[in-house]
Amino acid sequence: MALENKFTGFERSDLNFILVLYQQFYIFILYSVILIGIFILIILFRKKIYNKKILRRHLILVGLFIVFLLVFINVPNTYQSAIINKSTYFREYPSSGSPIIGSIEKGNKINIFGQEDIWLKVLWNRKIVYIHKNDTWILNG
Repeated sequence: MALENKFTGFERSDLNFILVLYQQFYIFILYSVILIGIFILIILFRKKIYNKKILRRHLILVGLFIVFLLVFINVPNTYQSAIINKSTYFREYPSSGSPIIGSIEKGNKINIFGQEDIWLKVLWNRKIVYIHKNDTWILNG
């Protein structure tokens, strides 16, 4: 039906697949990464206790690991999808006075990555745009 009506957002994409996996297994991935970090710290402390030299590349890897962990923790672990319930516009910023940068017709599906007041943050054509919340039906689950 989506293909017949030329609706977008219903196709299976790598981004949707990764986001669904990320959402389903977020807590397991997080705990695994934390356990790996604890294991690395134990190894470094043991080296320090026994006065063994800690190589600079190991410290750089630990630093990169910490940056990865911080990014992973701060990426939202939930995202939602919505169906457009009437023709509406994409805006550059979350404001009615913001420039219109595109439009979308009723029936198309979008992925929501956040919300600011009554505006939904959406990824559309590889760009973050905003759409009014009342113009969508948010899908649960």
